[in-house]
Amino acid sequence: MISEDIKHIDLSALDDLSNSARLWIFQAERRLSVEEIGMINDHLTRFLPQWTSHNRSLIARHQIACDLFLIIALDEERSADASGCSIDNMTHQVQALSRHLDVNLMDRTTFYFLLNAEVLGIPMHELSQVAEDKKINHNTLVFNNLIKTKGELSGNWVIPVGESWHSRFL
Repeated sequence: MISEDIKHIDLSALDDLSNSARLWIFQAERRLSVEEIGMINDHLTRFLPQWTSHNRSLIARHQIACDLFLIIALDEERSADASGCSIDNMTHQVQALSRHLDVNLMDRTTFYFLLNAEVLGIPMHELSQVAEDKKINHNTLVFNNLIKTKGELSGNWVIPVGESWHSRFL
C-alpha cells in the first residue's frame, strides 16, 4: 500500500522489481530541468542493462522522483547481488552525470520535506532556525533517503521528522 503522502510521486519505473529490491537514493541540490532529466534517463537507460557484478547481469531500474531524487533499484532476487566493484561503478556513473550536468546529485546538505503536497528544500544548517520559527515541527514529513529496499518506499521514505535522523537538528 502506498502512503497517501506519496501517492502523487511517480515510482512506476520500479513496478516490475520485487519489494526486496535494493535501493540507492541520490538527492540533487536543486530541481532538475526537463533536459537534465532526459539526459539522466538516456544515460541510465544505456548503463543499467549492461551493469554487471563479477560478469553476471544485474536487473536494475531507475526513477527520477519529484525532479530531485534519482532512485536506482537492483532486484537481487532475480539477478546477481551487487558487489563493491559494481556499486562503485554505478556510483561513478552518477558522479559523471553530476559533472556533465553541473549539478550535485549526491547532495546531503539540503533538507527536503513535504508541505501541502509540495516538496520544499532548505539548507540543513538552517533547519533548527526554521523549526524555531515554527515553519516545521516533529510532524512535518521528510524524505528519508536512507531506506534500503523498494518495499520501504511506500511506508518509510516519507516520514515525520520526529521519526527520522533529521530530528536531531530540531
